[in-house]
Amino acid sequence: GAAYAPYDDDDDDFNPSYHYTRPQPSARRPGYGAPPPVERGAGGGGGALFGGQRQVGMGLIGVGVVLTALGMSLFFDRTLLRLGNISLVSGAVLTVGPNNVARFFLRKDRVRATSCVLLGVLLVFWGRPFFGMILEIFGLFNLFGNMFPLLLSVLRNTPIVGDLFKPSAPPPARRRARYARDDDGAYDAYGGGG
Repeated sequence: GAAYAPYDDDDDDFNPSYHYTRPQPSARRPGYGAPPPVERGAGGGGGALFGGQRQVGMGLIGVGVVLTALGMSLFFDRTLLRLGNISLVSGAVLTVGPNNVARFFLRKDRVRATSCVLLGVLLVFWGRPFFGMILEIFGLFNLFGNMFPLLLSVLRNTPIVGDLFKPSAPPPARRRARYARDDDGAYDAYGGGG
């Protein structure tokens, strides 16, 4: 019989069945090869959203802020405030995900503030925009009040806008008057007594 050789004598082609190759690292064994792919979206990846949904959410939040500000400046226009509330709520859900929104708003320490915001939204939809916006603003200040110092420090470090938010210099200390009254009411040139 013929001996096993990596080359066939007849046509000089490489015969891979006789050639030993190292096994390729498997992604199933820990520490070898690339990690398995992570699914994004519903089910896998911890509820992470696609980049497009997050961008749409940020756009909706921007539209909601503009519509709400416009509605308040136009003497609490009901339609603009309703559209602003819808845009803000749907934008928040699209930006951070429904689970994170529910987890944030439904914590025990935030129940009163959340109820103020929800009651304010309902009042806006029921045709009482002035009282609804007061309740919404009160609830939002209670929800996000601890973030204002952080926001202020970020704004102070912003290149263009930062100068507007930097604390002003303290007023200069008052100098003692050069001419001061004595105890008897007369003026003394050196500010000293008697």
